[in-house]
Amino acid sequence: MSAAGPGHSNWQDFVAPYVLGAVEPGEKISFEQHMAGCPACRDEADALRRPLEALALAAPPLAPPRELGRVIMDTVEREAEILRAAGPAADRPQPARVKRVSWRERFGLQELSPAFALAATLLILALGAVSGAVFSTNRSPDEPPQSRIVAGKVMDVARAPNADVRLQLSSDGAMLVAERLPQPPKGRVYQVWLKRPNSKPRPTDALFMPRKNGSATAAIRGGVGGVEAVLVSDEPPGGSPNPTSKPLLLVPTSA
Repeated sequence: MSAAGPGHSNWQDFVAPYVLGAVEPGEKISFEQHMAGCPACRDEADALRRPLEALALAAPPLAPPRELGRVIMDTVEREAEILRAAGPAADRPQPARVKRVSWRERFGLQELSPAFALAATLLILALGAVSGAVFSTNRSPDEPPQSRIVAGKVMDVARAPNADVRLQLSSDGAMLVAERLPQPPKGRVYQVWLKRPNSKPRPTDALFMPRKNGSATAAIRGGVGGVEAVLVSDEPPGGSPNPTSKPLLLVPTSA
């Protein structure tokens, strides 16, 4: 293993985003300056480029879906915001809660370094999205995609006077989309809940933080079959098995 250069610990997590072209121009310049004096980062960047280049040569030319870039970056940004919200205590043992599967466990990448795992995850997401695009283009004319958008409402207007929320429903699943959403209280994240008839809201592993402009998205795994409403509340980092605050947003699953 090559020796690490000065400041390596501050930059080692930038290798995968850099190779994937997912860093800001200013960060790119700063990282390249660091990499010039850090053999460890250079070697890891080279190692990451090889499978990416091989994938590009092996895959047939295909225009990716228009939304692919946004979906990938939404995933990366959401994970980063959740970690930032957790603060220094993020790596300390937490009280028993709903078991959440980490993004590395979800794709079977526990044994890889964070940088390699991130690169592999993004490749899996990209391949899945492109495969979905190919499948959809081959859909029979008699089978139009079933999709609709359901508008939601703000339950606490004083907290989010200008917020807008909607649910994008399709045969492939559900996506919560919010605009002009305020940041949750310090040390909290937003969590999505599913409310079925005659039962209490059930937690999901969909945790998210709005971007600076208040926009946010959260994919609801498994869809919303049998669900009468989707709720959003602010909860402790890592989520909660039961709501600890009143819902801020509510979206009925029927128009």
